[in-house]
Amino acid sequence: MYLSPVVRTLRDDPVPGETVTLVLSLADDAADSSATVEAAIEAAVEGVGGTVDEHLQFDTIAVTVPHDGISAVCDLDGVESVETAETIGITPGDAGEDLDPED
Repeated sequence: MYLSPVVRTLRDDPVPGETVTLVLSLADDAADSSATVEAAIEAAVEGVGGTVDEHLQFDTIAVTVPHDGISAVCDLDGVESVETAETIGITPGDAGEDLDPED
């Protein structure tokens, strides 16, 4: 399973009382069905006091969990990667220099 550097840092050195929004990518070759993996994610997230925020495209799920609950999410079978939501997002500011205002 891939864990982004920020996720590894927060998992290993959580800040008490803080939360983080994570994007979990489901494994294509998971032994269980995606519905089973999603149910396990929901149970783990709720078990640490977090929330499932959104089911996204490409078999990904956004969740918000306390820092000290990150390891519960990282230990799930059927999850291919865990990254912070900020790592995944592309904002208009990221591509601004590539856009021609005349188009």
